[in-house]
Formats: sequence, C-alpha cells, structure tokens
Amino acid sequence: MKKRYYIKEALLAFVVMASLSSCLKDSNYTDLSANLGNVVEFPAVANTGILQPAVFPIIPTASDLSLQVYFAAANTLGSDLTVTTILDTAAITTYQKGLNNKYIADTTAAGIAGTAKKDYPSPPTHYELLPPAAYSIPSYKTTIPAGQRFGTIHISVNSSIIDLSKAYVIPLTITDASGQRLSSNFKTVLYAVQIKNKYDGVYSMKGYILRAGDSKLTGFFSGISESVATTGANSVGNIIQYWAGAGATGGGITGGINPILFAVDPGTYKVTVSSQINATLVGDPGYDNRYDPTTKTFYVSFYWNAGKTSRDVTDTLVYQGPRP
Repeated sequence: MKKRYYIKEALLAFVVMASLSSCLKDSNYTDLSANLGNVVEFPAVANTGILQPAVFPIIPTASDLSLQVYFAAANTLGSDLTVTTILDTAAITTYQKGLNNKYIADTTAAGIAGTAKKDYPSPPTHYELLPPAAYSIPSYKTTIPAGQRFGTIHISVNSSIIDLSKAYVIPLTITDASGQRLSSNFKTVLYAVQIKNKYDGVYSMKGYILRAGDSKLTGFFSGISESVATTGANSVGNIIQYWAGAGATGGGITGGINPILFAVDPGTYKVTVSSQINATLVGDPGYDNRYDPTTKTFYVSFYWNAGKTSRDVTDTLVYQGPRP
C-alpha cells in the first residue's frame, strides 16, 4: 500500500485571514486590505523558506508526497483555477550558488577576525537532483476548485533505491496559474528528500570509558548530544565516541575509531557495533548489546586496538527527538 506524507505547512488553511497573513510576506504585497490582487504560491515556502524537508522511511513500496499550492487573495474565485508547475533544475544551481557564496563570505570574515580554524564555518551541503528512477510526478498540474484556495500535486517517491550518502532535492516552480499573478518569492520549492529509519534521531549519551594507563581520560562521561543518522534500513551511523569528562566539562573526541556504526537485528533488537575506520573495534561478547524499542535506548559495550584491557567503553544512548 502506498503511504502518504503531508507537509505540515499545508495546514495553513486553518483560517483564511491567517493564511493570507503568512502568504503575504512576499515583498510585492502590502496589507490585505490594500487589495492589490490575487497571487498563487507554495504556502510552505511562504511559511518556512524554499528548502523543505520531505522525510521518508525505508520501505519497498512507493510513498506519496503531497505538495500544496495556494491561492492567496481576499476572495476565492467563482471558477476552477489550473496551476502548472515544472521540474526546475536551474533552481538547484541558484540555491547552491547562494550557499557557496555565503560559505566563502563567512570563511573570509572568520579569517579576518582571527577565528581558530576549528571554529570556521562548515562547508555547505551539496544538493543534487533526485534520480528519475527514485520518483515520479503523475501530473505537473493541479486544479484549485471554484470557491477554494488549495490544489495538490502528488510526488511518488521510492525510498528503497535512494543513495543515503547524497543530499537529493526535487525542485518545482509554478509557471502558470490561468492568468493569475504568481508570487515572485514563493513560486519555487526545493524538497530535500530525507530517508530515515526508526532509529534515526538525536540521542543523549552517557557511559564509562577505559584508556589503560591514563587516569585523566578514563572514567565517566555524560551530557553528550549525538546526531544518529540512517545508513540503511536497520542501521545508523555518525556516532562519535568521547573520552571521560566529555560534555559539560570537556574530555575530547576519541581518536582513531569515529564514526561508529550500529546495526540492529529487526527481530531481536540485538546490536552489532563496528567502526567505519577501525576494523579492530568489536562489540563486547560478554555484554548484551541491544536496542530497547519501548524507551528508544541503545545499550552497547565495545573495545578496540589491543583489546578490552586497553581500550574499552560502555555507552547508553537515549532518544531525545528527530534530527533536523
């Protein structure tokens, strides 16, 4: 069965006047009472910006993304309104150029200010068009019925074949609205396709770590925020280990093993721990490495290099909420 995913901003229709208040952020508008005319736009863009998250689970069947188009005006029309969109790949280039230019400017400013290299801005995400095999758009047109304000364009996404290592978007631009005016600021949307399994999210981590012969880095740590990211249908990565004292007091990142990966058996919830860069890192066979689906908690213990008496750690990661 095809699952459906609706963008939260589509709920702008809660009250006509409230919707218009949001939609009329376009610089071409003044107050609604000025009655400068009708305009067609993407309400999600008017509300929160051009880059919109579209989150999907990894499933073998296609999922439906419902994209709403809005007619912003004092009054509805007495006849149907046909709105036409296109796949606008040039919009990706324009958006990426803006990100790159900002990164250059921010990095230059940091250098002038004498900012430490470690505190420089992070490079921007590189976005690219979602491959055609991973999605389909049955129709680039939608009809806003007479007396109403919303129309819907459906996008079918096959999450199971999407490369998780890349940042994909689906770019659409409104090109025609049966002669009605188009919003200059809110007629283009970039849907950032995010594939997340049920283990994906932000976790709070605490634990105990051993570094043989080093009393400073051996001990307890807590207060670590981990952004745990999907790497497969039942696996997550991007997990960073810390030495004792990390968190509020600071203890530093453990070198030579990060990032760490968790693979979850969907039947037993047992967890296999590994390192993306260090093959000596293994789960402690004497510990019940597991995921608790009720509390959304990972319990893991592992060691690396010379073994358990040299480098050893036990972690507890408790789910706090979704990743941005």
